[in-house]
Amino acid sequence: MDHEIVLNSLRQQWWAAVVRGGLGDGAAALTMLDRLRAHARAVDAREVISLAFSTTASLHRQSGRHDLAVGFDAAALAELDDPFGSTDPWVRVAAHDAVVGLAADNLGLFRFSASARLLIRARELHDGRDVEEAGSDAWTTFVTEVRPRVRERWVGAELAIYTGDADRARRLIGEAQKMMASVSANHERHHIKTDLIAAASAIDTSDALTVARACLRRAQAGGFLPLTWASLSLLQGLGDTSDTTIASINASHDMLVDRGMPFAGRS
Repeated sequence: MDHEIVLNSLRQQWWAAVVRGGLGDGAAALTMLDRLRAHARAVDAREVISLAFSTTASLHRQSGRHDLAVGFDAAALAELDDPFGSTDPWVRVAAHDAVVGLAADNLGLFRFSASARLLIRARELHDGRDVEEAGSDAWTTFVTEVRPRVRERWVGAELAIYTGDADRARRLIGEAQKMMASVSANHERHHIKTDLIAAASAIDTSDALTVARACLRRAQAGGFLPLTWASLSLLQGLGDTSDTTIASINASHDMLVDRGMPFAGRS
């Protein structure tokens, strides 16, 4: 079988695992990623192995296990021979996922300076390059060009929020919103997360509550359980401490545990 056909199949399998993780099906996604690494190893598809490692890290990070995620992201970067010198878009996106993942891991571990340095390194993978659409289908363009830039700005905005730089947070998430403006509804999960971070960085609490509630409705409609939980948690942080909201947070968390998301003591 043609090697490129095999690679495309492996990339699609990786994306299927990303989608399952976005729905909160942690056990299924982690199993898919374990199998994918073995299949990719058999054909020396190291960028796919790297992507599988960084996606595994993401699932642990979503569950608050930044301490475990950092090891998977480091393994993802170690799989790549020339992560910053390659012109292959799939090697670049794998490197970018790993470095941005490490930045997010360090943010979760309150290592803010390390997170900032890693984001600078991540930006080097795309600086000075326009989004390339010629010769690529819409999915490949989104995954290799748009999504990395958006994810980088998610983490940058979150770092700015944590370190008290609200203006920078709003600027970065505003850039992400512009990038997502022309992206189809097929990537609704990315649209929701971008808007949710925008709500977290908003100046006006009432505006933030309005956006967070809209994100909650969209997350529920799409079946994105991790984003449902995140939306509810943001609402609580913004002052919605109603019995309904607290009960919904607990119920969402319990559902994620039941589906195998690797929370501490549950992995």
